Amino acid sequence: MNEFFNWFAKVPGLAKVGALLVLMASVYAVNYFVFEQQKVSDLEKLKAESKKLSVRLGENNAIAENMPRFKEEVNILRTQLRQALSLLPDQANVHILYRQLFVEAERSNIELVSFKPAGTNRRGFYSDLSLEVKIEGTYHRIAEFIDRVGKLDRIINVSNIVFSTSNMQKTGDVVLGVNCKVTTFMFGGG
Repeated sequence: MNEFFNWFAKVPGLAKVGALLVLMASVYAVNYFVFEQQKVSDLEKLKAESKKLSVRLGENNAIAENMPRFKEEVNILRTQLRQALSLLPDQANVHILYRQLFVEAERSNIELVSFKPAGTNRRGFYSDLSLEVKIEGTYHRIAEFIDRVGKLDRIINVSNIVFSTSNMQKTGDVVLGVNCKVTTFMFGGG
């Protein structure tokens, strides 16, 4: 080790300064590549993650600020769903349909002679429920009944209307028999 110091003592001053600079640069380079570069990389990752979290925070704050409006929209949509389900219920409810038809037949002063379910057909997001119905009454009363059925809250179609003469009333009115198909619809296929 003494030899090294003797040799170093003989080296000119400018070379010593150069050697010292090279030694310092080497220590700095080793420090940078071994320790500092990893820290810089970690810092960049943390900055990117911080930026993403800031964006999410901004989005969540915007949602939080609009929460009352969103709740109001949800309430409006629920009301609309209830209204839609009254037109297109999610169950067949044949007994309710029978009661509605019976009430409208009484209001129209006709007789509901028979009421037979004729099957359900699935059609995508909805199903239709067909019923074979026989009614008796005068032409105008039957037309009034069909009009009343068409104005019910639930969607109900009357089709395949076949008239037949039944008999004559004492008042001189002709009583007609009508066989028809009544179709109603359900959401989701029943």
